[in-house]
Amino acid sequence: MIDIPACKHDSCIERRAASATPPNTARAAIVRHRVVETSQHMRIAELATLLGHENFGTRLCEDRVLDLAGMPMQTFVEFGYFDIVESRDTGEQEVLISVEGQLWLARRYPVTQETRNRANAARPR
Repeated sequence: MIDIPACKHDSCIERRAASATPPNTARAAIVRHRVVETSQHMRIAELATLLGHENFGTRLCEDRVLDLAGMPMQTFVEFGYFDIVESRDTGEQEVLISVEGQLWLARRYPVTQETRNRANAARPR
């Protein structure tokens, strides 16, 4: 089994330290072996930049969308919002957000006003 690095957000570290469950004993998401087309998927950091949210990963952990290891909860994987892909070269796992997940997260965590203003200012008139 591949060891997934733990989430490094401060609030996740504090919750992990306070938790009585030893780390890496259980995973919230079950990884299924299948081929996934990822051309329209995004990484969490890319979506956070697009929406203008700082500490987006921390917020997703606090809202229980991601677990303490930074993996999506099984429910959201089953809904098709996230895909966990494994690199053929390195064998590392990565969380990608599907198109449906991008729309869901954009509705749940709307674009910040600052990002909206910046986009409007850059629009040609």
